[in-house]
Amino acid sequence: RVIRDVWLESPDSMWILVRPAASDAASRAGERGLWRVNTRGEVTARYVMATRARVILGVQPGRVLVVTSDGHVVAQEV
Repeated sequence: RVIRDVWLESPDSMWILVRPAASDAASRAGERGLWRVNTRGEVTARYVMATRARVILGVQPGRVLVVTSDGHVVAQEV
């Protein structure tokens, strides 16, 4: 997998935007994987977004804000 962007949520966790593998989604076009990872490198949450994303803008309770490949700001519910 390719890491596209990282957002440090706290000293204990981060969100990463990844290009998904075939096991994550049937189509691998663009960056659609959004994962939460702890300090041990364990993936604690895994989401496949409906739209391709390029950058993580921020993290709020229950959602992660991203910029899509079309330039729109989208809130991914988590």
